[in-house]
Amino acid sequence: MKTASYKPDDVIITEGEIGDKFYIVYKGEVSISKGQKTQVFKGKITQKHLCDLYPGDSFGELALTQDVPRSVTVVAKTHCKLITLDQESYLNVIKNLRNYQIEGIADYLYHLPLFHYVERPLLLELAKRVEYKKFTTNTLILRQED
Repeated sequence: MKTASYKPDDVIITEGEIGDKFYIVYKGEVSISKGQKTQVFKGKITQKHLCDLYPGDSFGELALTQDVPRSVTVVAKTHCKLITLDQESYLNVIKNLRNYQIEGIADYLYHLPLFHYVERPLLLELAKRVEYKKFTTNTLILRQED
């Protein structure tokens, strides 16, 4: 883990380049934009502003996890300090987080009466298969006849 400082208007990442770092905004603001062709300028690429990021926000994971070029351009709006992780470190963090999550799910299942006597290795296998789903209010999830 390292830190990097940028001045306003410094380009941090450029759409289309190969990514090798993950970034967390520690101080300052950055602007995210994406190139798009315009009819007005006969196919000229212009940058469309997508959003701004603030301390605690992060970017750059897509290029590291899916081995694709950068999908956006990121520019410093103010003086910024960013925390950076190289690809190997980032993937290790993600792997450890997933393992921690699986352990937590297995612990939760163990405390449910239905799973209290299930052996730990099987609970861990079940935990790996748990999927989180979000439902809106009043959505029918399961009908007793089903």
